Amino acid sequence: MRSRWNRVGAVMQKEFLHIFRDKIVCSIAFLAPLAFVALFGFLYIEQKVTNLPVAVYDQDQSELSRTIIQAFSDSERFKITTVCNNYREIEHLMQSEKVLSVIVIPPNLQQDVKSGKSREVALIFNGTNILTMNTLANVAAQVIPTISGGITMKIIQGYGVPEQKAYQAVTALSFRSRYWYNPSTSYLVFMLLGLLGTVLQQITLLGVALSFIKEKESGSWRHLAFSKLSAFEILMGKLSVYFIIYCIDAMVMFGLGFSCFGMPMHGSPLLFLIVNLLFILVMLALGMAISIVTTSTPQAIEISMLIAMPSFLISGWTWPYLSMPFPIQILSKLLPLTHFLDAIRRIVYMGAGFDVVWPQFVILGIFVMICLPLTAFMLQRHMLRRS
Repeated sequence: MRSRWNRVGAVMQKEFLHIFRDKIVCSIAFLAPLAFVALFGFLYIEQKVTNLPVAVYDQDQSELSRTIIQAFSDSERFKITTVCNNYREIEHLMQSEKVLSVIVIPPNLQQDVKSGKSREVALIFNGTNILTMNTLANVAAQVIPTISGGITMKIIQGYGVPEQKAYQAVTALSFRSRYWYNPSTSYLVFMLLGLLGTVLQQITLLGVALSFIKEKESGSWRHLAFSKLSAFEILMGKLSVYFIIYCIDAMVMFGLGFSCFGMPMHGSPLLFLIVNLLFILVMLALGMAISIVTTSTPQAIEISMLIAMPSFLISGWTWPYLSMPFPIQILSKLLPLTHFLDAIRRIVYMGAGFDVVWPQFVILGIFVMICLPLTAFMLQRHMLRRS
């Protein structure tokens, strides 16, 4: 019995030595849990979303309208950043996500309320992020009773209106919420597109990395290393095949989302296709880079998982980017997935054109121009060491 446990102890000792000798395995076993706890803890450290950007379209320019605006400004959740002059400007601000909500005050509001006519103040919310939308709607629901109560009555009474008539005037003021881009507040609209983008990242990153690793493990890679082919030719030849495969995969996945599950397509399919192609190129280059620096299939899987696991959470798809701590905002902007999801959300759900999403296209293009030459350089050095 004792000898059996001695043999078990010997296996345990060997396994510990294996873990501590492999830097990647050791880092994942001991450092990754601490790193992810710190990352996600800091991501949600604010505990609530605050200072969400809001615009105002004030067509009344009265004391009552200024009081309404001030009441919203006093909330820590709202941050009024922009004054709009028309609905076209509102749409551009919402599509570019410079604001997440707009307060629309109709003309002649104060005069009509004083005379007892019923008037509505519209609260427009960006419905593509249900978390942010619910936060804004809940805060608005808390602010509105204050506006409709004593503050407004005092203003109206200040114009010499009797108390009873002032009360009737206040009750004539109402607020109506409008949910743009997701009027049914569907969680499918909210989540499915982002999850499909994340799946595309993972299968592309992991697929090309594992394919290349398999060649290294089987020894077939040595034939390429000793051939007359340059690193660029090998890279382009391999990536072209996977580019075709994962472009087809992307079209199938998103096509099913649009045709079978009711995802809307309000923007240009061509723009949507181009941003997918750029993103796949970046992921293929990163996947090839992972396969070059790793020596085994488990290592390639571990590194790709370390990249993929936090990227969706810090991309800004669920938790608002502006509510993240500044270091995590920087980390988020260094991930291609952040810019890809930004672009497809605005194209698909908001109908944004190139004039709105061009920054995301430029950033993904820069990623391509950096990642492809860098991967070719890494491949060249790897081939020289093998030759």
